[in-house]
Amino acid sequence: MPPACEWVLAPGPAALAALDARAFATPWPAPDFARLLANPAVGAWMLRRNGDEAAYLCFQVSGGEAEIYRIAVAPEHRRAGLARKLLEHFAGWAAGQGAGRVFLEVRRGNHAAIELYRAAGFDTMARRVDYYTAPREDALVMQRGLKG
Repeated sequence: MPPACEWVLAPGPAALAALDARAFATPWPAPDFARLLANPAVGAWMLRRNGDEAAYLCFQVSGGEAEIYRIAVAPEHRRAGLARKLLEHFAGWAAGQGAGRVFLEVRRGNHAAIELYRAAGFDTMARRVDYYTAPREDALVMQRGLKG
């Protein structure tokens, strides 16, 4: 069961970038998050655990579909159920917003994330060759149907 957390429903670009830098070798900078969040269809949620910014999910919902742009968990908070908590809450919320399915992309070699997404009901629907750089790697496009 995921730990009790505090939800932050509209974290700012600086907070997202700071957590992203802790979670990824090639993080997104704050101006990239700011440009993304300028779109009214885009949003982000963050979870704080014991006062620490521990995990976030950045997404878009429009046209009856949802897309997860980025999900991150700080290394010291991994394997605590936070990503699963974000995914499940998002799936229910997106369905309530009229989305019939949700998409995401993941590095083909990110086996832990792929296992998480499969356990959350996602299936692989496509592969994008050489989608990622630094290092160059294919992306798997995954989807999950939502019940409204």
